[in-house]
This record gives sequence, C-alpha cells and structure tokens, in this order.
Amino acid sequence: MLAAGVCWACGLRSLGIRRLMVGWMVSSITSLSDTTTVTCRCTIQKECAQGLLARSWISMGEGPQQCPSMTLTPPEISISADIKDVGILINGSVPDLVGSRVECEYGPGVSTAVTVHLDYGPAQIQTCPLLPRENYQPIPPGTDHLTVSVAIKVNGTSVVSGSFIIYDCERTGAIHPKTSCVSCLSTRWKCYWDQENHLCVSSKDESKPNLLE
Repeated sequence: MLAAGVCWACGLRSLGIRRLMVGWMVSSITSLSDTTTVTCRCTIQKECAQGLLARSWISMGEGPQQCPSMTLTPPEISISADIKDVGILINGSVPDLVGSRVECEYGPGVSTAVTVHLDYGPAQIQTCPLLPRENYQPIPPGTDHLTVSVAIKVNGTSVVSGSFIIYDCERTGAIHPKTSCVSCLSTRWKCYWDQENHLCVSSKDESKPNLLE
C-alpha cells in the first residue's frame, strides 16, 4: 500500500498557498520486496498535466485516505498451483481507465496486459496474467517463499504497486527439520503434513486421506 503519510506531508508543506488550489500528485513509485516508496510532489493544479481529469489530482482537503492502494487475490500462491492470473482491486483516487493502456509490471521491461473488469468509480477491478514460473527468481536458499513485486502502469506511468508471495510447503518442512510438522502446520499459508512420507505438502491428495491440517 502507498505510504499515506508521505502524500499528506507533501500537502502540509503548502498550507501557505492554499488559495492556488494546492494538492499532490504521484510522480513515481518504487517497490522493493514488501516496501513501497512513493515520490510525490506538492503542486498547484494547473501544473499537473492530467489535473483536470477525474481523480487524477488530489487536493489537500481530501486527505491521505485518497492515496491509491491495491489488494491482490490470492495474496499467496503455492509454487505447485496452476494459477494463471491474479486479481487486483484498486482503491483510492485513480483516473478512469477507459481507453487507457493498462499493464502489470513485474520488473523493468517485464509486463503483461491487464484485463479491466470495472474501469470506473472509486474501486477498479483488474486481472493480471502471471508470468511463466521460470521467469521468476528462484526461492532463496534457507527460505520457503519469494516476494514478487507488481506495479500497475497506466499509459506508461506507475500509479500503484504491491506484492504477492510464491511459497513452497516442501521447503517449509525441510528448513525446519527438528520441528517440520509443527512448522508446516503453523505457517502463514496453507500447508498439509503427510505423516506417511514425513513431508510438508501444499495440496490435498485423495489417495492420502491422513494428511494433517
């Protein structure tokens, strides 16, 4: 989610020139792992290139709750799951997406085209195709998950960013050999304990009715 405090502070610095229609606009967004940083600048409305378009410029009076934020579904994905797309709900002040080029960017020069299901109003729903599995970095040694950053770009400009997690239940058990069962069943994502094979697995198998969860 965007750091609302950054946006609000940007507006506070301009209290002395409120009569000039002072507000803020996001000029760039950078996402590093679980941290999203925002570069915003305080400006008068006429200096914002898109300032006259609906929800493209936020005035001081509207407050930080209008900062764009995004929710991804599912937020965690098993490395063995056959999931092709991730759903994205955008809240806050974002211009209407009608006629815009909307992309999900997974890194410099790596993006997929977005399918927009609801492109107007305060909440906007989109579907982003996931990259092929081999395009993601490998899960680091000694860990059981990878954080994948994704930014929504509208006509080439990043407007909001977030992240989701790719996890591997088998690694969860392997990196905690002395407490593999407990670690498997108490992890933040859904894993199952295979008593017969002493393994942490990510999905139920009808041939193995005795999986613990």
